[in-house]
Amino acid sequence: MSTYATPITTLIVTRPTNFHRLETRYKLVRYELPEILYRVSKNNCMTYGQVQNSLYEQLDCPYKLFKHDRLDGDEKWVVYALYPRYLVPATVMLPLFPDGAFPAREIAFEQLDLYSLLSLLQIVYCRSGQARHFTGQDLCYVLGKHTDACLQIELLDGSSEYTEEDEQEIKVVGLPRRLQHISSGRKSLPSTAYFARKESNRTSSIFQIKQSDIDLYKRCKEPLYEICAYTSSCALRAIEEEVGKQLYGFLSDFSMNLVGYGIICHAKTRLFDRFESCEQEPLSLSLVSPASIAVFDHRLNQAVPFQLCLTLLAHVAPDVQIVSGANIAQPERALILQDYDQEDFEQRGILAEHLNPFAELFYLYSHLPWQSLSVNIKPESAKKTHGYLDYVLPKLDDQDFCMNVEMALAQLALKDILYYQRSVQQHLPSLPQEYIFIRKDHTYETLLYVENDAINFLDLRDASQVVGRDDLLSRLGVDWVAMYEKMLETARKRGEMEPGQESACYDVIVGPDLFVELKPANERVLYRYDEIIRRDASMDVAVSVEDLKLLPHYDDVGTAYCLPFSTLMRRGLLEPHAPLRSKRELASLNFYRQLEAYDAFLDEVKRHDPLISFSRLTQGAYWEEIIRIFELQPDKHGYYSRGQFKGYYQKRGWFCKGKEKAGGRHHRLEMYEGVWYDDAGNYIVGPQQPSNQRHLHAHPIWHFAVYQGAEHFESASLLRSIGAQYARPPQYRLHPYAFHLIDLYVESWLRYSCVKIKEEVFLTL
Repeated sequence: MSTYATPITTLIVTRPTNFHRLETRYKLVRYELPEILYRVSKNNCMTYGQVQNSLYEQLDCPYKLFKHDRLDGDEKWVVYALYPRYLVPATVMLPLFPDGAFPAREIAFEQLDLYSLLSLLQIVYCRSGQARHFTGQDLCYVLGKHTDACLQIELLDGSSEYTEEDEQEIKVVGLPRRLQHISSGRKSLPSTAYFARKESNRTSSIFQIKQSDIDLYKRCKEPLYEICAYTSSCALRAIEEEVGKQLYGFLSDFSMNLVGYGIICHAKTRLFDRFESCEQEPLSLSLVSPASIAVFDHRLNQAVPFQLCLTLLAHVAPDVQIVSGANIAQPERALILQDYDQEDFEQRGILAEHLNPFAELFYLYSHLPWQSLSVNIKPESAKKTHGYLDYVLPKLDDQDFCMNVEMALAQLALKDILYYQRSVQQHLPSLPQEYIFIRKDHTYETLLYVENDAINFLDLRDASQVVGRDDLLSRLGVDWVAMYEKMLETARKRGEMEPGQESACYDVIVGPDLFVELKPANERVLYRYDEIIRRDASMDVAVSVEDLKLLPHYDDVGTAYCLPFSTLMRRGLLEPHAPLRSKRELASLNFYRQLEAYDAFLDEVKRHDPLISFSRLTQGAYWEEIIRIFELQPDKHGYYSRGQFKGYYQKRGWFCKGKEKAGGRHHRLEMYEGVWYDDAGNYIVGPQQPSNQRHLHAHPIWHFAVYQGAEHFESASLLRSIGAQYARPPQYRLHPYAFHLIDLYVESWLRYSCVKIKEEVFLTL
């Protein structure tokens, strides 16, 4: 069994013995807000934003609003502000309460709990002018590499999981967000934070603007932005690639910043074991049912004859009988040909102005299992152009289209199994039949269970089917009401939910005398991104000029003919006018002097380009100087190749390809692949197959929270279900496969209320 210790995005913070460094620079002022805010905010969701914007108008210093402060014993809304020691604290009032200023007093830093203090110091750090960091309504953000992308950085108190008296766990969570441009004619809201962009020295920075300045920006036609969550799953996946790197950079810099205040912290480490029993179980549509597939044409652009589409499908999937839907009176399953995706009709999609055809499709084909397939395989970038629907059919050997067809047929096979209640043991053997699975996702709450070797569902939006849920759970010795209250109580204690708030989403697994909630641990695996980038950086990625220096790596980049640096020192060959007794000494000293001259040249480069890519360095005047320093020789065509020079960096592990890279990464990055778990009920999921990417993903950690039956809970069957593929190779899913089946059921039969569900198919109790 492989075991691996990995740092994660949770900080172990040691409370300082004194706060002298903070006290010499700042004074901590506490403002008490009116108690009536609790009641007002419950009736008006805009109250919190209005309070935040009013504070931003009045406080010209780092501050943080806390809604559940208990410094005096009673829970209050308070604001903690950090003023420079020499400044007089400002008077704070709110338009909602014009009766007078709010009580304010200076308190000692030791009176503040460590979590609140760190949250405040995070605001200080992000307001300090650090590149690409900014704040808005006392939230902290890091600007991404995409022009409209940023990462909201939140600190969560994880102290309940750590018992050391002088240490506390702080979970650092990154939430992908986007900057959305606001039209000039749109009316501004008093509760919304608005942002502007500033360009300086080829860099872009974002800052919140005050409500009183909004009209001025509009009159000057300066662009304004607001921060929103992503709605497009494709865009979210693209941003996800950068989350790990951004979190790593924030944790490294913020930790060093805390040291300046006498606060020491380090990343927590978790010990994971590889789950070895993750084998792909292929699902063949022809094995599920030998019946033919009826293909129906629902393309928006039908310039290409439908018969050519059928011929293409028959070639790509020769094991499945493909026929036109017009030739079958009562088809058993259908494949819907399209030239669009469902995401194209979302708010910012290329077809957002068109009527979404999926509602009609759900109505037309609700009486049988069906799956859509797009024959328009234009890249994602094409979805931003008006020629998106002008396309040609994929070639017969197009690998991407072949994969899309394979996935579509596998999804159709799953829907066939659900609709006709085929044997679970025969077709889905990795599905653990001893458990009941319940998923709530905002609108839908759905239960899956296996009975008589068939999958059944309950739609828990229907009160009559809730009775069936309670009956199923009672047979297993589980009280739903008691367990649900326990889930809510735990979430409230962790600060994940407000008092009185109900859970909008959850995933629950129920077994005999067992109740488990599957939830994100608010942690990610933290790879050493600095080492990864240095070893695997692209030649087009800008890096620090200091990192490009070669003299400190003389022993690594030299040839086997070069004498070791220790030998050069022992023989005194680096001294001026040292006698040279052999050609090897001459060659070694000459190479050492070349590296010395090269590093001195980089010092000159640094004055103009502190960050530079390898490609930029090996062009123009810079490349001419490198040729001179290393006495590079042209080939027979007079061309100076970068191969020899690049070889120096490849010996350091940079710009390596294929097997060279795989060998170097094995011990440090093997957790990037497969399923891993620990003895605390946590697990992570990486790709099934090795990846050639730069390992920028920081995989989220998931947690089995056991509320009943912890003494006999074993996660092996659930982890095995995660490893089951069936429909979407080569990547594992984050959850046991039953939850994907629930999603298929919701998407195929519950999403549109106008669709009649075939009652004799999905059994209810």
